[in-house]
Amino acid sequence: MSYPFSLVLHTHLPMVVNHGRWPHGSDWLSEATFECYLPLLDTAHRLVAEGLSPRWTINISPVLAEQLASPEFQKELSFYYENVRRACVESRAFFTH
Repeated sequence: MSYPFSLVLHTHLPMVVNHGRWPHGSDWLSEATFECYLPLLDTAHRLVAEGLSPRWTINISPVLAEQLASPEFQKELSFYYENVRRACVESRAFFTH
């Protein structure tokens, strides 16, 4: 027997763009993007490619939507990614020698 299922996700972060980087600035939004929003999007694409229809709804608050569309955030996201990538390379070098 199958049971209907629906998952409703609500996303919100306060306005952090143009309020510094750490701890409650653009790094917070960048981390949420890389650790939550992009993996959810990737999972949805994978499920559709497998012929499945995800049964979820994702609500993005207006404040979050405005930040995600911001050109400033796009710059900060690239900066955050490069810092994380660099830290991974440095950690690997440190722990493999």
